[in-house]
Amino acid sequence: MDIPALGFDQIDSCIKALAEGEGNCAVVLMHHNPFPTSTVDIRPYANLIDSGPLVLRLMEKGRHVIILHGHTHSTSGLSMHMHQGDEGGFVASIGNRGLTGAPNSAASLIQVTTTNRNEFIKADVYFIERNATIYENNFQYTLQQRSLDPIKVDLELDKLPKNRSLTFHEASNMLGRVADDSLAEDLVQLEPMCLKISGKGQTLEEWRITRIR
Repeated sequence: MDIPALGFDQIDSCIKALAEGEGNCAVVLMHHNPFPTSTVDIRPYANLIDSGPLVLRLMEKGRHVIILHGHTHSTSGLSMHMHQGDEGGFVASIGNRGLTGAPNSAASLIQVTTTNRNEFIKADVYFIERNATIYENNFQYTLQQRSLDPIKVDLELDKLPKNRSLTFHEASNMLGRVADDSLAEDLVQLEPMCLKISGKGQTLEEWRITRIR
């Protein structure tokens, strides 16, 4: 019987590659789903038999890891957090059906936001779904540290005019905040629910911020 397992060598190689990178954020691609899902028929060895050691080691040192997988031919999302307070890491497992051209085809799009040091801030998950002959990009949910709550972000957004594009410094002046990394982190916590931010791959001086709600 074909038993799906990673084995210690592959797990060690994965952890070694992550350890060589900067920061605490990483994206891992794999075929099998690391967490069981209700959409897969219950049968022997439908899931990886050694995903537990993989997931626990991925979360070492407070890492924030997003796993993208196939295998199940269905859209799913599950997360696991370390029991080490708010500074513990997490592993999020995201699967999708695939853009096959069928009426129910779909794919997952993940937009990850980090600091310049690749420290995780948040990740927004979208589903690209087929609607007749059109593929639509629909926002679904946000992955973030359990300690961070966008509703509690202390920003008086009413000071920002709606549907007007602002530079990072213009927005900081209107909000009465210092234009620093802490303000940038607060702003991205409110995207895409309240704000639209473009240019996040560039320096803060090149950000364009628009209040949409």
